[in-house]
Amino acid sequence: MVRMDARKKAVIRALWPALILGASLAWTSAVRARDASPGLVVLFTHDLHSNVLPRTVLGSDGARSTAGGFARLATLIRREHEAAPGRTLVLDAGDYSMGTLFHTLYAEESFELRLLGLMGYDAVAFGNHEFDFRLDGLSSSLAAAKAKGTRLPTVVASNIAVEGPGEVAEAGRAAFRDFPVRDYVVFERAGLKVGVFGIFGPNAADDSPFADPAVFLDPVEHARRVVGLLRTREKADLVVCLSHTGITTGRTRTWDILLAEEVPGIDVIVS
Repeated sequence: MVRMDARKKAVIRALWPALILGASLAWTSAVRARDASPGLVVLFTHDLHSNVLPRTVLGSDGARSTAGGFARLATLIRREHEAAPGRTLVLDAGDYSMGTLFHTLYAEESFELRLLGLMGYDAVAFGNHEFDFRLDGLSSSLAAAKAKGTRLPTVVASNIAVEGPGEVAEAGRAAFRDFPVRDYVVFERAGLKVGVFGIFGPNAADDSPFADPAVFLDPVEHARRVVGLLRTREKADLVVCLSHTGITTGRTRTWDILLAEEVPGIDVIVS
């Protein structure tokens, strides 16, 4: 979802079809200035679900081939960086874990988060599946990534808090603080200050029954708060929301449409 002033030149591309299909980089939407090539390139994925290895696919002619996997995805990211040096931002909107055998070592090794860093991701958000091994599993995963990772992406989560007493809550707060998990992050790309923040929505919260004592706060309220900080304190030229909100609100509008309508100042929603 894109709502952007025409003066801010950008191209928004989804990487996940390439992960699944092993084909060329897919376009989801593009915002181009009327003149030259784009100044800023934003690449994004979501719901990678620990699909580290390629898979075998069956073509329409019955031929078997391999496709997808993090190695192909890393190659695409490298090519985009080479084509637009200093102008590329790589983002993920959550559920980067849970889905293959690799997730069985999520808490101990944090393969997914460490690989995202090595592949060149700049920022990622949490999805509901990051809480599948409860808060202590997520805490252990963050600690493992911090201890074993070299280059790690910034994790942004502006409406997730850990409340209450107890060892699990204390460990969760420490893991969020030490990694650290931030409300937002600001990057400088293509002469622009780009603010990126993460939002976790009610549908995702409903799908996170084991997250306690993590709590998920009102997404619209906290999106307004963070956008205000990015626009006034950080003087961001462009604001990107990494949204893991789910697709329904119980009304006719999705949560991401609600964010776009009710939170002025968001330019791009990775949905």
